[in-house]
Amino acid sequence: MTLPMVEGVSRPLSHHGGVDRAPWSIVSEELRIETPFATFYVEELVDDQERRYEWARIEKPDSLLLLIEDNGDLLLPPPAFRPGIGAWSQDLPGGRLEGPDGIAGAASRIAARELGIPLNGLVDIDLITRTGWAIDSSTSSARLHVASARLGTGSTPSSEVRRHRASPSGIAALLDELDCLQCRAALEAWR
Repeated sequence: MTLPMVEGVSRPLSHHGGVDRAPWSIVSEELRIETPFATFYVEELVDDQERRYEWARIEKPDSLLLLIEDNGDLLLPPPAFRPGIGAWSQDLPGGRLEGPDGIAGAASRIAARELGIPLNGLVDIDLITRTGWAIDSSTSSARLHVASARLGTGSTPSSEVRRHRASPSGIAALLDELDCLQCRAALEAWR
């Protein structure tokens, strides 16, 4: 959500959470870097008590994590290298929520890309997080959505897919294996 800048005029930032205080305003934009994936800003802000701050933030699309069940197993992609931590990591299937096709379309694309499941191979797609969770509300506009689904009859995932039992002991073992806090929170919300 990019808010337009008007030269010399401050504008309020979005107001969330039911807090009964005036939102902060952007006084000036010092830097903007736009990429196809995200926009990075450095801005001067003023709070509800007229204090000024220089602040950096990033706007990027919301994300979706999937918990896909098949015959009592959770389906996971192979571990992937994560540049942010400089290491290989086991994560849940996930990706950006973009385009007009909503949660179901994004879930199908993610399952196809990360698990080799045909585009129509998921059934019972259910959104666990009704409004999405703020990922880093101090510096990012992105929200994390979590959905569950089942592998449809006749659909077969890639041979590289990892399976984890969806039992209490299997979930506990997977929680020990996951480094990603978002993945851990999604798994906890699902169980």
